[in-house]
Amino acid sequence: MSFFRILMCVSLATGLVQAASAQLSTDQMRVCTSVANEEERTRCEAEISRALTAAGRSADLGAGWTLARSKTRGGENNLAVMRVGDTTRSDPDFGGLSFRCGQQGIETTLILLATLPKEARGTVKVYVKSTAGEREFDASLSNGGRIVVLPSSASELAAGEWGRAADLSIRIDTGSATGVKGVVPARGLTQALNALRTGCLAGKP
Repeated sequence: MSFFRILMCVSLATGLVQAASAQLSTDQMRVCTSVANEEERTRCEAEISRALTAAGRSADLGAGWTLARSKTRGGENNLAVMRVGDTTRSDPDFGGLSFRCGQQGIETTLILLATLPKEARGTVKVYVKSTAGEREFDASLSNGGRIVVLPSSASELAAGEWGRAADLSIRIDTGSATGVKGVVPARGLTQALNALRTGCLAGKP
């Protein structure tokens, strides 16, 4: 799994891109992945990695889950846990699954590495399949179409049946024939959510 892919997902999950620099965007980050020369690509990724590291910090929770923290330009704290999708079973534009502190509790989001087409903007259908069956959600988009925000019922499922699954198979209906598909290993999800809840409570005034 590409370390740079993880960086891109973490930056989108916590808003590190905006915190690092007004000039730094995921579009620029994707440019690095298209550089053919390995040495130049590594140098490109290292520069962005340093900028992101300077803007926030992250911790490895095990089983592929990352706890990431950053500050917005307004000084507010962003805290999230995320898991990059299995790249061997996911579309290239699927980043991963993330949970973050929200005003009404923990929010569930999906991270995309490419902006959805204009015809898919607004409310999109999301299907998440686990060993307990498939669930359908009406989701909204943020961050220019790169973050898919699921309703609160998804967070309730994450705290229950999803945590007992081996994998979560996800499909985002973009209006195309196939949509965007991804598979996220669910091992470690319960522990990651516990860590996030602790962080969310600690961050409240």
